[in-house]
Amino acid sequence: MNEASPLRPKIRVLIADDHRLFLDGLKMMLLNEPSIEVVAEASDGVEVLRKLQLYVIDVLLLDIQLPEMTGLEVAAEVRKLHGEVKILVVSMYNERAFIERMHKLGASGYILKSAARDELISGIQKIAAGGVYFSPDVTAIVLGGMADRSRRAAAYDRITKRELEVLTLIAKEFSNNAIAESLHLSVQTVSTHRKNLLKKLAVKNTAGLVRWAMDNNVLE
Repeated sequence: MNEASPLRPKIRVLIADDHRLFLDGLKMMLLNEPSIEVVAEASDGVEVLRKLQLYVIDVLLLDIQLPEMTGLEVAAEVRKLHGEVKILVVSMYNERAFIERMHKLGASGYILKSAARDELISGIQKIAAGGVYFSPDVTAIVLGGMADRSRRAAAYDRITKRELEVLTLIAKEFSNNAIAESLHLSVQTVSTHRKNLLKKLAVKNTAGLVRWAMDNNVLE
């Protein structure tokens, strides 16, 4: 690892985690790293913001699940009040929604709590230098989400506006007769749209249509 020098001061780190054992473990992992100094720690979101007022911090290691204020709320406040502080999320949550939300809130990196010491140190160093670091596992999750959105967009491109209207009502458990009445169509036309949807979306039955609609946020 790169050693600190007069030309390259230590990276000042604040660790925020509500699990004492894990927080102490992170401190021990960073203890003998010459380029990093843990200058403060916090066990809840309010304490994070208070410590940021008391100490000069380069990198905040931030958990998502915190008392008082969640990591999401803390990240939003840090972006507004301490824009110079870089955020590296260290979390057990590997859901795409959390990763993308933290990125939008200004986090420069995201690693899972299962990460090794070398990965943690590398992530801290990279974002302290102005870069970004998302662990390979996290990157795979995000890329998977992009692929899902791409497939969803392609499916939407295949269906017409009217078919989408029919699909929305199917997902709301409307019968063919109710759909026909709602959209001022004949029952036969609704039946045709339903058959076209089954074919275009590659599903076998109404349950498949409803599942596709739910998975792809049609009702939203």
